[in-house]
Amino acid sequence: GRVPDAMSLFSLRDVVARATPLTELDDTEAALAVYRTFFEDARTRDPALFDRLSETLNQQRAMFSDPEIWLYRRSLDALIMAEGGHRQAETPFYLYYWDDRDGPFWRGWWVTPDEVGCTQYVAFARGHRVAPTECDGEWESAYPIPGVDPFRNGNPRQPYAQMAIFPSSDAADPPGALAIVGLRGTRGERAAGVYNVLADHPHHHGASRPVYKRARPLREGEERAIRRANLTLRQRWYEAVELALAYSRCKPALFSWLERAQARLDVYGPDGVARQRDRDEFEADFAT
Repeated sequence: GRVPDAMSLFSLRDVVARATPLTELDDTEAALAVYRTFFEDARTRDPALFDRLSETLNQQRAMFSDPEIWLYRRSLDALIMAEGGHRQAETPFYLYYWDDRDGPFWRGWWVTPDEVGCTQYVAFARGHRVAPTECDGEWESAYPIPGVDPFRNGNPRQPYAQMAIFPSSDAADPPGALAIVGLRGTRGERAAGVYNVLADHPHHHGASRPVYKRARPLREGEERAIRRANLTLRQRWYEAVELALAYSRCKPALFSWLERAQARLDVYGPDGVARQRDRDEFEADFAT
């Protein structure tokens, strides 16, 4: 079933927004109290919502052995996703680093909707990179690889092969703004855009690992401009070599096509334009 109505979606987001700062401050008991109070209130205020909450929480308990705080959070995130909350135009997206507080498996850079720490993520790059701009080729989606059992093969996920993060090339964006590109045509497409640093966010991990929030989508043609502006000297050299190789591969075919076209047009015949051009040049050489 679905979450009953838009007000329920608002209340789900509201309780997550109230509990998340407490989790960031390691006040787990206070965060749990927020979640448990919400569940108990729903029992009398909205029985249909309470039934859905309880069902989802039990599913999470059966699937995961996470601490209770994360089982509640997973349940609420799953219900928000089921209602389509993460697909709404006003859905915020965040880019941030998660340390090893929950184990090394979760350490890395994340892109998530709604709130920092949302368990329904868009992209993840595992590791301890200092900045998200260093994670090229390491981003993966939340979706399993078809035909691979995630519980027996290290939980592999479909990669975002083209996803990359660069400094924004628009002078109108604030200092430190980053652009997420390479998601067009993927399930994470809506997370692409320009992200600004959120000042004084409690989840900051020093100056090099702040929390970013999506400020705007990419404009038409902006992704290509950003990629070209951030090409390294080595990448520019590779691009030049690739163009030279492409020309050398195409040159024989190009000349073969040209010869066939000239033969069809009879340009070297007695009255052809090429024969006339060569005659004029020959006579001009002797005239001087």
